[in-house]
Amino acid sequence: MLHEKTVQYDRRDGTAIGADAGSGQWTGNKRLKHVGVSLPRSSGEVRTGSSYSPAQGDQEDPCDMIVETDLENMGEDLDISSIAISDIRKALKNKGIYVLRPGFLEEPEQGHVYERLMLYRLRAHKLSKGDSDELDNETLKKELPDFIGTVSLFRLHIEVRKYFEGLEKKEDGSVDWYFDPEFSKFKYLSDYQRLVLKNRDEYLHWKNYRSNFTTYKMDQDYVTFCDEMSEKPQWLKDYIPNKGSDEWIEMETKGGEEALTLTTKFTELNFDLAHTAYKEHIWSLDHDYRLREGWGRIFFEIWRLVTEKKLDFTPALEEVSKMHLVGGRHDYSMRWAVDNTWSDLESKFDSCVKGIPHEAGNPFAEEWITKAVWKLPKKKMLHQYKKRKMEIAESIGLAQGY
Repeated sequence: MLHEKTVQYDRRDGTAIGADAGSGQWTGNKRLKHVGVSLPRSSGEVRTGSSYSPAQGDQEDPCDMIVETDLENMGEDLDISSIAISDIRKALKNKGIYVLRPGFLEEPEQGHVYERLMLYRLRAHKLSKGDSDELDNETLKKELPDFIGTVSLFRLHIEVRKYFEGLEKKEDGSVDWYFDPEFSKFKYLSDYQRLVLKNRDEYLHWKNYRSNFTTYKMDQDYVTFCDEMSEKPQWLKDYIPNKGSDEWIEMETKGGEEALTLTTKFTELNFDLAHTAYKEHIWSLDHDYRLREGWGRIFFEIWRLVTEKKLDFTPALEEVSKMHLVGGRHDYSMRWAVDNTWSDLESKFDSCVKGIPHEAGNPFAEEWITKAVWKLPKKKMLHQYKKRKMEIAESIGLAQGY
């Protein structure tokens, strides 16, 4: 079964990685402080939110001792406005945070872990080829190499890595995930937590993502929270043009408080995850404002000049930049693209107008281009990473823990 804990461990260089996938603070005059978690130094020590008894010399705020039942009592029927945001923050801060010394598996246990992961990977390989017959463990074991239990632990690690690399070659790089043999050495990690998506430069803050060892249930709560949160503070996008101003700081704080109130219905969501979700929501709004909104109209006018006046892209772009379209929002970006040959604006334009029939009417063309602009590549966020990971786990039976 999946271990219900979030894991943080020390790297060999002494730095720590773990539950914190965010960066910075929730901004605002009433800024909500990011929670830092220190690693206990005694081997095997476990530290868990409100149940942790501080060692001698540790400082603990009595106000932080809010047990998890406080959050459970904050249901949808409760008047959330009567609950202080600081109390919600404290309750989240003490919920779902586990810090463990790494601890390596002994040779027999590590061999069992490797065998399980190889079976999952082999099952996924067969499913990707459309083979859905006889995928039970006992049948699949007959196809595994026989080095399990016959080589040293050091050699086993190498052979397992070769095995995974061999499968990837057979799949021509089409599979976007793998089991990290390095993570497979440690105790306290479930097989779900050992599953990692490949780094294809698709995600924000990749290093943080890769070190985020959340459980399947935590990922479920996170994805649902993000879906609900993204629908709530939509008004925040109206203030993106003034980002950094006093008005923006006030509105960002208000949006953060609104997001925090949504966390009370999720049993597996802690402050670090809620903080990450909100910061990435703001990043997404800012990205859409700068790189998507208004560009459909601009690209349409460039396309019209290219098709009707037979202008090349750069002269058409220069002419359109003087029209001050969409309130002049993107004038600077257009002028910069005119003056710098390494701009990617032309390639984005080509992608968005590809396939438009020359005889198409203007309204049709503008609609076509606008839809294409919103389909341009955008860095994925943590909830998309987690959603994909959950899909993979479900497809190979890992979510059920067998």
